Amino acid sequence: MRPRSEPDELSFFNAVNVTDDKFFLMAICIECLNDDQAMTETEREDVFGANRRQLITDRRHILMTLCMKYGSPVTLTSLARMFNKHHATLINARNKCANLIYNDRHFTKTWKSYEIKFKQSIQ
Repeated sequence: MRPRSEPDELSFFNAVNVTDDKFFLMAICIECLNDDQAMTETEREDVFGANRRQLITDRRHILMTLCMKYGSPVTLTSLARMFNKHHATLINARNKCANLIYNDRHFTKTWKSYEIKFKQSIQ
């Protein structure tokens, strides 16, 4: 079920501090994954691969969406290359995050912890 309006967490307009450095965005993604206690080292590496387990795909979608939000001058195609994916996957990830933020408390908790890390790193 799709939300009627976009959640505040996904609004690109409230991302005051942004970066256009793809390597910096990748470093923040890796830092978020390293801080995630629910994932093993192999699972952290799988986020940038083709693994389709829910734990992996949820983290991948969160990171993709946060990279779109805080890497605003960077194109979707170049962000997708960071994750070895197609640009349409990023659009799908953002839509999935919009749905799960409303419907899944665990997903929302993970989203908020990753976003805090992004905000702190970019400032």
